[in-house]
Amino acid sequence: MNPLIYYYKTFREKVIDRISSLIYEEDLGNVLKDPHRYRKPRACGLTIHTGVGCPYQCVYCYIYSMGFPKKISKYPLKPIELVYAIALNKNIFLGPYGTFLALGSVTEPFHPVTKEYTLELIYYLKKYLNNPIQVSTKAVIDEDVISMLRGIDKLSILYTIVSINFYNILEPYAPPPIDRFRSMELLVKNNIHTTMFIRPFIPGVTDIEIIDILEKGMEININKVIFGTLRVNKDILVSIKKSSNRVYNLIKEYLPSKIDDRQRVIRSKFIKKYLIEKALEYGYKVFPSACSALIDASNQSC
Repeated sequence: MNPLIYYYKTFREKVIDRISSLIYEEDLGNVLKDPHRYRKPRACGLTIHTGVGCPYQCVYCYIYSMGFPKKISKYPLKPIELVYAIALNKNIFLGPYGTFLALGSVTEPFHPVTKEYTLELIYYLKKYLNNPIQVSTKAVIDEDVISMLRGIDKLSILYTIVSINFYNILEPYAPPPIDRFRSMELLVKNNIHTTMFIRPFIPGVTDIEIIDILEKGMEININKVIFGTLRVNKDILVSIKKSSNRVYNLIKEYLPSKIDDRQRVIRSKFIKKYLIEKALEYGYKVFPSACSALIDASNQSC
């Protein structure tokens, strides 16, 4: 049988049949209405929401201008119900070479409120769907997380570092960088595919600190990195300016010509080129995008 037909149809039918018996009939209506059942994937894959909102309140974050709260709560579906909704989504392929599943786009997956939910969800995703999974995080990783993630194949962890010296301004309620580097070190020691996620880099901040960031990464055996460009709209700029006039003035010359509700990347290709050059000098593998790290973790090709 053609593998495309198998994973799109036959494998999906088997998965749905296996999971359906685990879903209570009174909960089925919420599953069928859930956006994960019909939402189309982005370029990085299908974004999976393990929670709603984020308490870290990073001043550059895009989720608050999208209406997400500054508090965090677990996603309303049970993990197995969320997996069922994903399995029903005919916009994606299931299986080890199927659509990438990206956790962490609108919340913190390993925050204490969402951690157990996220770990249970990953367990069910691997057990039933077996799609490649990527998790973006700033949270402190503990042994509970490590014991669950250790040995999972086709798994990529993106760990965000934007600044060492300005984190208290840019990321006021997120764990300090020293704790994040310790968490990355723990992940690497346990052979979990981990990439330093320098997204978004902040002109006048990240590029000034990049040597310190790269050297700290090398000390803990991090050798993979992604650089992502800052996206702004009028709400994000208000947030940055309110937190620090200094940071706002540093990025002002790089702003797009039009500022409104739409998120647009700043004009910083020469800074990104510099950051990439420095990372390559230090021997890092530089991925052009988040999904590239998952391609590497999955031993696939683009």
